[in-house]
Amino acid sequence: NYADNKVIDNAACEYDKFSSSTIALLNKCVVFLNAVCSIDLDMLSALILEYENEIYHILLILLEYCANNFMIEIKDNKYDENNIRELCKGLLDFITYLSLNNGKIQDMFRNISNNKPTLLRQLCQFPFFFFINNDGKLSLFPALIAVTFNNTENLNLLARTLNTKHIKVWLKKHMFTYHDKIKKNEAL
Repeated sequence: NYADNKVIDNAACEYDKFSSSTIALLNKCVVFLNAVCSIDLDMLSALILEYENEIYHILLILLEYCANNFMIEIKDNKYDENNIRELCKGLLDFITYLSLNNGKIQDMFRNISNNKPTLLRQLCQFPFFFFINNDGKLSLFPALIAVTFNNTENLNLLARTLNTKHIKVWLKKHMFTYHDKIKKNEAL
């Protein structure tokens, strides 16, 4: 029994620390996927749904890894192109692209696997930086909005997990800023 527990513990620790080259490769993959999203979102969405279970587990691992290792990297002051902050931002952009107005992909964020939190709950439990820092909010809040937009079940899960007041205030602020920019451009 002890040996079984040790195997489980080792498996749980398998993703504790990716090498810097692994982070660099993951960042490049996410940048590529986001570029494909901007070119042919429908094609990529169809592929995501075809391999939904695999993509779900990849997102589960990467979101958990980013959330667990984000602050460690900040303390170490490693700010290069291969850092976890860029991976977090890229993953959140990817989620935003894929989820907005796609109910089938949004539903994937409610799936439960191996007693892990849902993808939506993982997003709601992202590091505090993403809730207080403007750059963090600019990455996380659009992803949360995209995952819950026109999806009552996800919106209810979000409301049970997180105080949505902060998202509403952020959204209003950005709507007014956008509206003001349009008025200024029309005046020119």
